[in-house]
Amino acid sequence: DFFNEISLIYGIIKEYCTNKSCPVMSAGPGYEYLWMDGVQYQTHHRCPAPEHIILLMSWIDKTINDSGIFPIYKHGVYPTNFIQIVKTILLRIMRVLGILYIL
Repeated sequence: DFFNEISLIYGIIKEYCTNKSCPVMSAGPGYEYLWMDGVQYQTHHRCPAPEHIILLMSWIDKTINDSGIFPIYKHGVYPTNFIQIVKTILLRIMRVLGILYIL
């Protein structure tokens, strides 16, 4: 499971990415990522990379475990925006890979 692998890799290197050493979620110059989940954060929120990654991983975990989005039954119905949700998950995982790359 790709999500779990990224989580494990981040767990190994997170001591190198602290609020002090990674004050913004960035994949290098010109690539700053702001957090917005549409629930707790209605507008874009600047936060240190560790906080951003925790929010991001929690959001992904909650989303992939939501049976209304990922049906658990063989003939379950997927939401009409399923493809967009999956794209958002993958985009957010790429943000973690981006910061792992620059560390």
